[in-house]
Amino acid sequence: MSAPRPKKSRGFSVATVPPVLSVCLIVKNEAACLERCFASLEGLAADLPRELVVVDTGSCDRTVHLARHWGARIFHFPWIDDFAAARNFSLQRARGDWILVLDADEQLTAAAHRDLPPALGQPDVLACQLLRQEVESDGAPYSLITRLFRRRPDLVFTGTYHESVDDALAGIRAQEPHWRIAALPQVALLHDGYRGDRRAQKSDFAHRLMTNHLQRHPTDVYMLSKLGALEVQRGHLPAGQALLERGWALCQQYPPSAAICFELLYHLGIAATELGDIPRAIAHYHAALQQPIPDLLKLPAHHNLGTLAQQQGDSSTAIAHYRIALDLDPSHAPTLLNLGLTYRGAGDIPRAIATYRHLVHCHPHHALGHQNLGVAHWHLGQIPEAIAAWQVAHQLHRHQGNLQAAAQLQEHLTDLGVAPSQP
Repeated sequence: MSAPRPKKSRGFSVATVPPVLSVCLIVKNEAACLERCFASLEGLAADLPRELVVVDTGSCDRTVHLARHWGARIFHFPWIDDFAAARNFSLQRARGDWILVLDADEQLTAAAHRDLPPALGQPDVLACQLLRQEVESDGAPYSLITRLFRRRPDLVFTGTYHESVDDALAGIRAQEPHWRIAALPQVALLHDGYRGDRRAQKSDFAHRLMTNHLQRHPTDVYMLSKLGALEVQRGHLPAGQALLERGWALCQQYPPSAAICFELLYHLGIAATELGDIPRAIAHYHAALQQPIPDLLKLPAHHNLGTLAQQQGDSSTAIAHYRIALDLDPSHAPTLLNLGLTYRGAGDIPRAIATYRHLVHCHPHHALGHQNLGVAHWHLGQIPEAIAAWQVAHQLHRHQGNLQAAAQLQEHLTDLGVAPSQP
């Protein structure tokens, strides 16, 4: 997969030959997902020279063997609780003109296959931001991250956890203002590292690294936002809210990017909701929506505002926010589920059924979607359709390990004289 570097001209490069792309990863025990990541690169244009640079930080599974099989140049780096240090070690080993940084649990999309090569040919672009979509995550489904950039010695990562090149980019552009930051227009990365089965493994590790980082850098607004959000997620509400409010206070003195402001306000909204302060939560979400960021990134704020309105019995406001969210992503499962519940609560059963049908069409393995579709059919007296949906839901709950939900559905079906479906 490697290729020799093309010769460069002075000043802006003239693309007589395609630039070389170095795909850089740091890995540890990633055999379960590494091949999906590598396979996703195969859709890139055949005439785009590229190399794989893999830095292993201590794997004891087949990670290194798989990387070698895919033609990667493999290096070893002793883990020192510092993601930026490991990333920068990988950059130092790269030989390409451009760097694409991936995690082993990420895959490049077909849209990126189309949009990435032209971006490399723009002479005034220093870096490109990529839209990343979280797969099966309960949190914000989209983020904008800078993972594609020119290789140069002063373009490096900072941050022991949630590391980024954004500080380096800001410093370079302050000295060389002709450079600009571009963004690929469509989702470029799929990330499945926050699935339920992996989230718990990362929580304690992330907490330790972010806590250590903030002890050394107590005014890092980005890390305050990340650690505050994690504390809220772990149920440590006062500690999480305090970190988030500390971050927001620093924003007033040293304004960070709009994306960081949005994230702080969004998580402050979640914290206020968990603490029962609904008016403050709503205010935080509305303030988040005022930030000048891509609309797609605002989807979770609209979803949460819809949820709060739904809980307060304000179905019209809930539906309005859910529709905005679905305009941004028509397949967003949590919003489709809640919109169906809102329609059903408002007595609009046909619209509830249509919403649930769309949900299970987009996500055939969504057990609650099938289950609620059955409830909606039951309300209209459509008994065979209700039973069929509940049988599918029962099977999905059981296969997904939701044994209590499966048992409750089985009891309900038995009371109706119907046997649960068999696999």
